[in-house]
Parts: sequence; C-alpha cells; structure tokens
Amino acid sequence: MDMFCLTTVILSLAVLVARGSNASGSNPTGTLGLTTWSGVMVRGNQKQAFKGKAEAIVNLPSASVSIFGEIKNLDTGDYIENMKWHSIPLTDGAFRSATGGWIRGAFYGSGHEKIVGNFDRDNIVGAFSAMRQVQ
Repeated sequence: MDMFCLTTVILSLAVLVARGSNASGSNPTGTLGLTTWSGVMVRGNQKQAFKGKAEAIVNLPSASVSIFGEIKNLDTGDYIENMKWHSIPLTDGAFRSATGGWIRGAFYGSGHEKIVGNFDRDNIVGAFSAMRQVQ
C-alpha cells in the first residue's frame, strides 16, 4: 500500500471518530496509573506524505489522555517533533482539545484496545491510530 492510500485509510478512520461510529462509549479502566497505546501518525496530500509514531498515555486516576507524535516528511526526511497534547479530559471514551491547534479522538473496542483520532497543529492536518500495549 503506498503512502497516499495509507493516509486515506487512516483519515477515513478519523472521520468515523468524528461521527462517533463504533466507539467504546466509556473511559478505559484498569490498574491505577499510566497505560500506553502505541501506533502511527500520518498526514498526506497529493504532493507530500508524512508518517511517524504516535503514543497515547492515559492517566487512569484523572481520566485524561496525553498524545505524543513525531512525523517525518517522506520526501525531504525532515522531522516534525512538536506534536504534543497534554492532559486532555476523557468523557465517555472520547476526547477533544483546542489547545495547541486541535485534536479529537476516541477509544474503540470493548476493552479499549484501539484509539483513533485526527488533529491540526501548525497547519499540519492528519490522523493517528494506536493499539493498547500489554502491561
């Protein structure tokens, strides 16, 4: 699958997030402390493609999520590293923030196995998807 197709698939998932389709509807639970989801962050258009890492860390006692990303321009090799949103409140398994651009997303699966969302920061619009890591 080429980068443009991958970006299209992940951005399509982000549209589902915006509509709330198949979201878990509840906040993650488990042992108090921090729980991590790891995956991919992408951005693309007809001229350039970006791909990188995404990590979501949920603080279970405070029901908040922090998202961290690092994306690379696949044409130039340049990295954009300041893709961070901290302590976003969780409500019914979803989150959104307008601080530092905007970001929104939701957890999916009965065990909150997946997190999917989209973002706009410094005119970089993209999406992310991550899987819960076994602790």
